[in-house]
Amino acid sequence: MSTATASRAGATRPRRCAARASRPRFYSEPDPLQGQGAPADAMMLADFTTYLADDLLCKVDRTSMAASLEARAPLLDWNVAEFAWSLPLDLKLRGGTTKYLPKQVLRRYLPDAMVFRGKRGFGAPVTQWLRGDLRDWAGDLLDPRRLRQDGVFEEAAVSSLWRRFGQGERRWHTHLWNVLMFQAWQAHWQAQRALVRGG
Repeated sequence: MSTATASRAGATRPRRCAARASRPRFYSEPDPLQGQGAPADAMMLADFTTYLADDLLCKVDRTSMAASLEARAPLLDWNVAEFAWSLPLDLKLRGGTTKYLPKQVLRRYLPDAMVFRGKRGFGAPVTQWLRGDLRDWAGDLLDPRRLRQDGVFEEAAVSSLWRRFGQGERRWHTHLWNVLMFQAWQAHWQAQRALVRGG
């Protein structure tokens, strides 16, 4: 799913073309808001047309479909979205509190400890993976000889992170995962290139 837009009938349905249609305009215009709003509004528009569509909604779609569930995003109903965009900035962000207006509404029904608790994202158990089932796979991709041969990353720096991660000194999983994704991608295309040359 690239984005979710609501039909006038009230249901929120995924439409792959919606984000792609809005993205060229957003990035091609020096002032997408045409002089309206504050820098924070421009940042929210960027999130709405890119990060929301291409990251968050994709993850919701993939994880729900993996469990044979049809997820909906009711806050993306066009009536709700249109109302939210019409609100002044101080009802969205006030005194360091984000989502100010909906939080004030929720306080009528829920305790403050729940309304104002920290965000919880889509974190994957990468640390457990790299210390468990994916340890050998990661160790092969991060082998010092391989890193030196490829010449993309500093072997000493990556090896130090991998060793310290293995010792439990610090959870370097995010740094290592980025390196691993590149290494896996590169290994795939090196193998493909070898097949073409060999054929």
